[in-house]
Amino acid sequence: MRTIGFESRLPTRAVSQRYGISTRTVTRWQCNRDLAFPQPLRVNGRRYWSLNELETWERRRVAGIHRPLVDSKTLPLTAQSEVTPGHDKVGDGGVDAPT
Repeated sequence: MRTIGFESRLPTRAVSQRYGISTRTVTRWQCNRDLAFPQPLRVNGRRYWSLNELETWERRRVAGIHRPLVDSKTLPLTAQSEVTPGHDKVGDGGVDAPT
């Protein structure tokens, strides 16, 4: 009998062996948003990673794409948006120049 959907999934131990790291490091990578490591499917408390997602992540790393795609709503404020009203320059400290 063949299990559908799990033939392309790796358990945590296999993921750690694939990258030559500990299973704890796999967890750290999973929690690091900047690393954009694929998230696992959880089944009965165990984690299984999609082989396809891991390969895509590897290709992105090789291509130099390290950060996840970010929604514009979650981007931090830019320096320009932090300018005090009435001041047109960033970094002037919000102090009016003497006239």
